[in-house]
Amino acid sequence: MGNTLIAGMGVELNFIDDRYSIALLLFFVPYFLFELPSNILLRKVGTANWLGSITVAWGLVMIGMGFAKHWWEIAILRTALGFFEAGFFPGCVYLISCWYVRYEVQKRQVPSQN
Repeated sequence: MGNTLIAGMGVELNFIDDRYSIALLLFFVPYFLFELPSNILLRKVGTANWLGSITVAWGLVMIGMGFAKHWWEIAILRTALGFFEAGFFPGCVYLISCWYVRYEVQKRQVPSQN
């Protein structure tokens, strides 16, 4: 969002006053609210189906952002993005924890410090 604002999105979508901040803030509300329910759905739906579907939905939302004509469309899409991204990190952690024992999981999640 920061790079696109510098590139001219703020002028095209009329981000005046607090509209840009609202669009940024609306991402975190569903991200916070749906992270725990996504863990419940993850076990019922299955890891492959869950990660595949939210990744496709995430991509569709990002493509939709390219076609937005108004600031409120970006705000709605950012809200949807927060919803789909809420399930991605817990899904990845669950997937990694299925393959590795408890003490190896952290080694797989943290990038190496070479």
